[in-house]
Amino acid sequence: MTRWVTRIQRMGCTLDVAAFNYIIELFSKLALMREVESWMQRMSSGDVVPDVHTYTSIIECCAKCKDAGRGVEWFERMRDAGVAPELQTYANIIDACAKSKMPQEADRWYHRMIKSNFHSNQAIYNSMIDASIKCEDPYGAEKWFMTMRKNGIFGNAVTFNSLIT
Repeated sequence: MTRWVTRIQRMGCTLDVAAFNYIIELFSKLALMREVESWMQRMSSGDVVPDVHTYTSIIECCAKCKDAGRGVEWFERMRDAGVAPELQTYANIIDACAKSKMPQEADRWYHRMIKSNFHSNQAIYNSMIDASIKCEDPYGAEKWFMTMRKNGIFGNAVTFNSLIT
């Protein structure tokens, strides 16, 4: 990837926020945190300002790496930079907490999301159910399933697989 970018830059082209976001998202999908943070550093050291998609991808990588603490750090950096989160940003931080077996932290972020006037979706409820299941809390999983149903959201294969495992 670095050689490809170097070639582009030698041709006089510069990378914009969309190009950096593409690279960061690619490494995020592969759960390569060191690469993600390296590209974020390159982005930040230039004249390119990270946007919500940049931070959301980094937090997604934290979820894939089961590192909620790092995800929280990046969320706070985003906020400190004056970048407002979107629903997917909250979904990723909640997923990071779920995968890190931190249901209370996931719950805290869920309520922070609601206070920020975002509405939950199926993926977020699935993460909340997953967090409960991973911590062997079937009552918590049932609570989130009932909350999901009360809010008019139906379960999918992911929901039901989590509940029966």
